[in-house]
Amino acid sequence: MSFRYAPGVLRQVRSLDAPEIGVAYRAIDLRAPLLRVGVQSGHGIASDYGLLDRATPFVRDVRRVCLSVLLEGEGRFDEGDRRLWLRPGEAVLSDASRGGTEAYAGPRSRVLVLEWASGTLGPSADVDGLVVRLGEREIAALARAADAFDGPQPVQAVLEILAVMRSAGVALERVDVGDLTEGSDPRDLALALALDGPLSNLASFPAIDDVVDELGWSQRLVHRRIAALASRYGFAFDTWRALLHHLRLAMALRLASAGATTELIAKKTGYRSPVALCHAFAKAGLPSPGTLAREARRDVLDAWATHLRDRS
Repeated sequence: MSFRYAPGVLRQVRSLDAPEIGVAYRAIDLRAPLLRVGVQSGHGIASDYGLLDRATPFVRDVRRVCLSVLLEGEGRFDEGDRRLWLRPGEAVLSDASRGGTEAYAGPRSRVLVLEWASGTLGPSADVDGLVVRLGEREIAALARAADAFDGPQPVQAVLEILAVMRSAGVALERVDVGDLTEGSDPRDLALALALDGPLSNLASFPAIDDVVDELGWSQRLVHRRIAALASRYGFAFDTWRALLHHLRLAMALRLASAGATTELIAKKTGYRSPVALCHAFAKAGLPSPGTLAREARRDVLDAWATHLRDRS
């Protein structure tokens, strides 16, 4: 669900639990018009955004800069012909318009992601996969702030995270909540809540009509407001169809990384049959779920990297 902790600040939670195979994933995002801060945690699962971008290319917003901090697990960063392997305590700073993608895995993995509008909070044009190495004290402080995302004052946790990154040498401006929320629209919260209901339960086969019925808006208005929400808050997709398709494939890939059967993946992610799941993967230009699951038995980040689009 999404909650407003301050005017213009949205909190989103995405989760995936598969006790049948002992894996789980949870992501919490706090979004304001100028900034997104998220915490992603995985247990026995991989999140490969390079492979996902091949299947459903992200909207490349030239105004966004991303800083990803690996707190636990292992990571991979790809940008152009460059590939970096990340260890806990390392962060990578990149310009979203350059198409850099990341992947994270491990028995347990945890990643802290900051994304801001270029030219507002920190460096932009001159970043190119810059790696920042953090000390133990800084990592511990970030982990504590990440824990606070589940508490009553997540906005304060965001400000603490920004302060830690400044102390680590990242040139971020000092901001307050008012700076972050400038340009928000009061209709954003209602739409975010209406979207989160169906999208938090992919197995229920969510449809745009669910959002229309919840809000009492016309379908045309819902589509227009989704595009506006995506532009204001920096979402990677700006249509209902693209958002739903992305979420299904993202969760399906995570389950495949854990060796789940096509039957279980289809059931958990809202495909009406294993055949429909395999068809969706083929249409997206991906190897079959079974092939990816077999490859994941090795080093999943290395094995799946062979499927990225030509990086030359």
